Amino acid sequence: MIELATPEGAADAARLHAIDASRRAYAVRWAINAAWYERQGLYDRLAAIATGHGPIGRAIDLGCGQGHGTAALLRRAPSMEILGIDENPHGLRIAGARMPRSVRWLHSDLLDHDPEREALLDVTPIDLISLWFPGTHAAREQDATVRRLNLVSDELYAVAMEMTAILIAARHLRPGGLLHIVDRAAHPDPERIRHVYRDKMARMAGRYGLHPIDICALPYAEPQEGGIAIGSPRFDRDPSATFAISMLLRRSESVERGS
Repeated sequence: MIELATPEGAADAARLHAIDASRRAYAVRWAINAAWYERQGLYDRLAAIATGHGPIGRAIDLGCGQGHGTAALLRRAPSMEILGIDENPHGLRIAGARMPRSVRWLHSDLLDHDPEREALLDVTPIDLISLWFPGTHAAREQDATVRRLNLVSDELYAVAMEMTAILIAARHLRPGGLLHIVDRAAHPDPERIRHVYRDKMARMAGRYGLHPIDICALPYAEPQEGGIAIGSPRFDRDPSATFAISMLLRRSESVERGS
């Protein structure tokens, strides 16, 4: 018996093909950014911040991409147990091929409820959760979850990812554990950026028992061509002054896990 494709089935297949094509294209373009950042030592500078406040036994790298940040964290703390999570399977395949077999990977969309992810995170309290460079809306504009949440810009997408990281940290970080969020910004005044982001994190995370302990703006250069360009409606664009905004937050010792 020959089954004929329905219009609805054809539309779903076309949408899934478009999503996969977007993921592939994003993986190729972000690889240019990541390699450029790695040559500048940016990942190693961020890893030094994340691991510079005490021993890290168990870490979760949210939105791990192709594993450049994961690798930098392991260089700083080779004995740590680390799980990398990302919604892009093409990035995860690259990460798995370049990293030690001891690193665990999970294909999961942070913006969706995922019982498997929750079970993995719930085994033991976590010392460090990282979310570095949380991606762009354009890479996921065909995604049903992004459309359902009405994330129609890079800024809204970044806020949704950051809020998700905060909620995961509130549920799974041990008391005293660290959440490290890193974003990109362009502006001639790094001090202004630093204060804006400190206020933003204090408002978003404070009610969940997470408080900023180290906010800094690290200068770096974007790739000249081929990568994913920085852009933020919050600040005037100035290609000569780009910064990685490193936001390190600590979970209060007195907050009960899961609150």
